[in-house]
Amino acid sequence: MSTNGVNADILKLSLGLINYKNKYLTAEIFGNKVNVTGNSLKRKQTWIIEQDPEGESVYLRSHLDRFLTSDRHGNVSCDAEEPGKEEKFLIEPYEDGRWAFRSMAHGLYLSGNGENMRCFSKMVGKEELWTVHLAMHPQVNLKNVNRKRYARWSEEDEELRVDMNHPWGDDALITLEFRNGKYAIKTCNNKYLHRDGRLVDDSSDDTDFTLEFRSGKIALKDRMGKYLTAVGGTATMMTRNNKPGKDELFVLEDSHPQAVFVANNGRLVSVRQGVDVAANQDFDEERGESDLETFQMEIDKESGKWSVRTNNDKFWTLKTGGNSGIQATGSQSASPDAQFEIHWLGRQIAFQASNGRFVATKLNGQLAATADDISDACKFTFKLVNRPLLVLRGPHGFVAVGKGDRLECHHADYGIFEMINNDGAYQLKGQDGKFWKMEGENNVAMSTEGGTDFLIELREHSKFCIRAPNDKYLRGEQNGQFRATGTEVNKETLWEY
Repeated sequence: MSTNGVNADILKLSLGLINYKNKYLTAEIFGNKVNVTGNSLKRKQTWIIEQDPEGESVYLRSHLDRFLTSDRHGNVSCDAEEPGKEEKFLIEPYEDGRWAFRSMAHGLYLSGNGENMRCFSKMVGKEELWTVHLAMHPQVNLKNVNRKRYARWSEEDEELRVDMNHPWGDDALITLEFRNGKYAIKTCNNKYLHRDGRLVDDSSDDTDFTLEFRSGKIALKDRMGKYLTAVGGTATMMTRNNKPGKDELFVLEDSHPQAVFVANNGRLVSVRQGVDVAANQDFDEERGESDLETFQMEIDKESGKWSVRTNNDKFWTLKTGGNSGIQATGSQSASPDAQFEIHWLGRQIAFQASNGRFVATKLNGQLAATADDISDACKFTFKLVNRPLLVLRGPHGFVAVGKGDRLECHHADYGIFEMINNDGAYQLKGQDGKFWKMEGENNVAMSTEGGTDFLIELREHSKFCIRAPNDKYLRGEQNGQFRATGTEVNKETLWEY
């Protein structure tokens, strides 16, 4: 599984559609019925926008992999297994951010209220307009179609620039914040992109953008009708033109976990010296971890093993024969010698190579898969670096603060938490300065009296488990309870991040 411009994981646009009475378009499990009765964005309210490869129209696919259909009598159903003529809709965006859906076959507009779904109106009124609520995880990498570059936060100039070849490090992380039917763009330093290109502390109408879907890409329009683009030689993101071209089109890509590893000699693992992977770099407080000490972790879904990508698109690979050294020479993540089993050891991890042996740090700092058992030389402190801000989603919704400052896991709107590394463990801080802290009955609540150290374990693509001090995983329940009671890795203890 690759990203960073090489077979990139472009996200399919999954969303919820909200009518004028604040209800969601819903695909029921039984009978392939469709209505507008949902109160929040959950699985039945999630739709995938699929681009018609032969034109500007789109298909709406439900969570049951069936397509929304409108016949010539205006009847709406959702039982088509394959898209055809009556499944085609044209999206018409409006100034306030809402969309209208016009049937390509019949020229009529989609509307719905309660159990009554129709596609029969020749004109667009309030009943034919839908608010778009993105259902995908809101933390992404943002790529400009024309420049073929990624947006990043420029610390020196305090602006967002589209000049990164590969989305590497925390500065490439973008958080999309849903606000009153529109979207704000939040950078990794917790600031909002203003339409004039500045980064500001507070959101406003000038930081809200209307989302438009164009030929499988997105465009973002400000309140003055101008579109977000990258301007000039510095590629600064701001709004400029009234009509969207290729310069105004973006794609959203999944943000893979990136980490640094500290060996038992106290040094950072690096590829600064060339192809050999070695723990030989001292941490520099001013410089921090460079791209040469930052590695991207990509899981193979079938084997559950991990590949480790460098910033120049090479993978850690076991050198067969000789000293079984680890070198950054691999070009394919699917190669067995480029895949490692990861053992989670609290604040540390161990890598097991394809030869069955564990990767150890030699006296000269070089890494080699030579150990039969996990000794201290095989342990690496793991630090996730590209999630300075964390949004968590489970099977029942997003994690956010509920009643009595307790954390709950069934919210439609997400909480944003600052992730603070503490030597391989993490403390999580809310926007109000309060920390996650364990309390009675294994609940987690926000506290002003300091936080609890939690451990994370990457388990699936874009999903991890969170281990509490009682050695249990944080587990989400359908009623919203978020407690450290999990004893195994399953859908209730896996959190999309």
